[in-house]
Amino acid sequence: MDETPSKPVLTYSSVWLRLAASLVDYIAISLVAGILMFFISMDSDLFYYVVLPFMVIFPWLYFAYQESSAGATIGKNMMGMKVVDIDGNKISFKRATGRYFAKYLSGIFLIGYIMAFFDASKRALHDRLAGTFVVDAMNVAMLDGTDQPEVPVAFQGENPAEVNRGGGDAFGPVPSSVPGSHSATDSFDLKPVSSAHSSEPDTEAKPLPAGAKNCPSCGTVVGMYQTKCHRCSAKLKKGL
Repeated sequence: MDETPSKPVLTYSSVWLRLAASLVDYIAISLVAGILMFFISMDSDLFYYVVLPFMVIFPWLYFAYQESSAGATIGKNMMGMKVVDIDGNKISFKRATGRYFAKYLSGIFLIGYIMAFFDASKRALHDRLAGTFVVDAMNVAMLDGTDQPEVPVAFQGENPAEVNRGGGDAFGPVPSSVPGSHSATDSFDLKPVSSAHSSEPDTEAKPLPAGAKNCPSCGTVVGMYQTKCHRCSAKLKKGL
């Protein structure tokens, strides 16, 4: 009897868990700042030349370095979350920096954060501006396992029916049983399909998934925000 291996699923992290992770992160930052201020008097010149710049630079480096190198801050690790780009990969330091400073826009009347409660992919304003997603870390680990194809995950649009996993030359369609809308607890299968493993040649042109494009060099379907083709390493322009 053939046994079909279980497929990894990818889920967006709960907004409440994200808030809990942010609380942990800002407590950690406050502790470091408090220890520094304990040894430096507010009347000292060092307060203006050391403490104040530190309180501006340290939070930026705290978030940008950890999210780009490890995929998560201390708080996000505790809550089992990771920050990824549209292809499911770790974000660059540059993108993490943009994401951090975009939080100031999200903080205006908290409108940017409130957006996450009503967004299908649970993204706040700074996530949309930076092109990032906060997802379950366990699912990302499963997708990075040795038993999975060595191709990036592509987030195609906000509808789970438009989310596919790249598998060589083509994206596999998501089963029609996937509903058109989903809640914060919904998850969906990412089905790898490769035309190279097909018993019959695939000569019929297939429409591109929403938010995808073809590599101009080899024709491989890639994510809208990819800057490098994972097959031929050709440089790509962002967007369509």
